[in-house]
Amino acid sequence: MLNDKGLSIGKFTQKVKGKNPTWRDPKTKWTISKNKGQPHGGSYWKLINNKGKKNSFFN
Repeated sequence: MLNDKGLSIGKFTQKVKGKNPTWRDPKTKWTISKNKGQPHGGSYWKLINNKGKKNSFFN
């Protein structure tokens, strides 16, 4: 999921129904969703692991 430039969002190709906008990596089952507001230093994406726990925040 991470490459030398940061988070590779191209792997998150599966739209998660009912959650807007949230995308899933079909291989790892991890998800990314847009971060609402500015609570984490202006990060743009939340990375959530396959168990539903927030892992990291990315710009």
